[in-house]
Amino acid sequence: MTTCSGCRGIADAWWRHGIADEKSQLGLREFEFYEHIKDEHPAFTLMSLDGCRTCAEAVTMAQFVLPGMATYRKNGDYVDPAELHFVRHALEQTAESSGKDIGWVR
Repeated sequence: MTTCSGCRGIADAWWRHGIADEKSQLGLREFEFYEHIKDEHPAFTLMSLDGCRTCAEAVTMAQFVLPGMATYRKNGDYVDPAELHFVRHALEQTAESSGKDIGWVR
């Protein structure tokens, strides 16, 4: 994924909005990245990050999504809310693997 220009573009925009603390744009970029992964990198598996408490919560909460509250992509595919959370970690890894100085202190 680090060599994919689509991934890099979305990840760069995600980091820009994250740094600017623009939450609505941040979520939009995460959804955009989710769709890009599903369409362009179907073999890539979105997974939880070991030790991330919010990943465990996302997996638990995904089991209780009411049918009327489910989210679907434009093509009709179901959006797994847990995977949507895991997107954040994939985005974080794109910046880490690129060696970019993104201005965040970890």
